[in-house]
Amino acid sequence: MKFEPGPQSAEVSYEDGLQPFPSRRLTLGAIHAQIVARRALRRQRLPGVLKTLRARSDAPSRVIRFATHVTEADVSSAFVRTRLLLPSLDQCVARSIAIVSILGRYGHDATLIIGVRLPFAAHCWVQCENRVVSDPLDRARAFQPIFAL
Repeated sequence: MKFEPGPQSAEVSYEDGLQPFPSRRLTLGAIHAQIVARRALRRQRLPGVLKTLRARSDAPSRVIRFATHVTEADVSSAFVRTRLLLPSLDQCVARSIAIVSILGRYGHDATLIIGVRLPFAAHCWVQCENRVVSDPLDRARAFQPIFAL
């Protein structure tokens, strides 16, 4: 059995600072990725989707190569913008899967984290090392990580 260390402690969040204005292309890609993730969760359930996500992360990456470099902050900003168009209440898992997928396409190493707190609540977010991509820092820190992929 291979031991995998837990995620790094969250130190900063892209949502807490001034964000770049995302491109239309990246925003549309973020919307599409969330719709695909929601459908996959309905069809395969969470274990199946996580298995697929793990297989993608273990495989040699197929990085999209564009003339412009897409940063973690760009991806975070695009997903913040999608909240205006897609309901995000109780969609943290689908949203996180979509963010990990988009970040992976642009060559970023992202970790999907599931955490809990008492009284019982669960939440899913995305980090790149110690940087939270999908949520404000206070929201991620409010949960104790129990799973990371």
